[in-house]
Amino acid sequence: RVHGALTIGVLFGQLGFYSGQRHYRHAPIKRVAWRPQSVSAAWEWLKTTCYELRDIFRVFAPLPVFWALFYTMYSVWVFQSEDMDRRMGKIEIPEDIIFAFQDLCCVVAI
Repeated sequence: RVHGALTIGVLFGQLGFYSGQRHYRHAPIKRVAWRPQSVSAAWEWLKTTCYELRDIFRVFAPLPVFWALFYTMYSVWVFQSEDMDRRMGKIEIPEDIIFAFQDLCCVVAI
C-alpha cells in the first residue's frame, strides 16, 4: 500500500511538472568565449564561472549529509537484527545482510 501511494504521489508530481511547462521561463543559452581577448574579459569570464560553480555547489552541498544519514539507517538495521528472530522456515538470514533483505522485500512487494 505504501509503495503504491508513493508511486501515485510521484506520478502526480510529474503531472504537475509537465502541466505547468508553459509557465516556465525559457532563457537562451549564453555563449561564453573560451579564449578571452583581454585581461578584463578573462576576469569577467572567471567571475561568471565562479558564480555558476557556487550555485551548483549550493545545490549539491547537502548530499553528503543526506547519504551519511541514509547509511546510518542501515547500521541501525544491523544492530536491530542482532536481537531479531531472523529465521524464515529452515533458513536463517545473517544479521549483516538484513538491510539487503529488506530492500529485496520492497522490490518483490512492488
